[in-house]
Amino acid sequence: MAGNPRNANGYRRRQLRRRILASENVCAICHEPVDKTLSLMAGQHSPRCITPDCTGCVPDPRRAEIDEKIPVSLGGDPLERANCQLTHRACNRRKSARVLMPLTEVTTSREW
Repeated sequence: MAGNPRNANGYRRRQLRRRILASENVCAICHEPVDKTLSLMAGQHSPRCITPDCTGCVPDPRRAEIDEKIPVSLGGDPLERANCQLTHRACNRRKSARVLMPLTEVTTSREW
């Protein structure tokens, strides 16, 4: 498969994103509320910004993003609702391409 699988079916991905934004309000990673109105940080510019009248081009770290529980790089389906969740941009970046397990499922190899 060539290219980004999230974009292979853009219509389905946009529909899924809309459904998640409509049904979820809390970041699945940090469990804090997500402000769905945030987009770019006003007055913040990327080092490569060359637009003289730019009002801001750096994404807000608290803005809403859709994250795959099982990353696409590890075989997760970006179009399956059960594999997608609402997160903050910063939480999603911190998670990167890892699979986070709930603390209730963590086991140890011996008794402490």
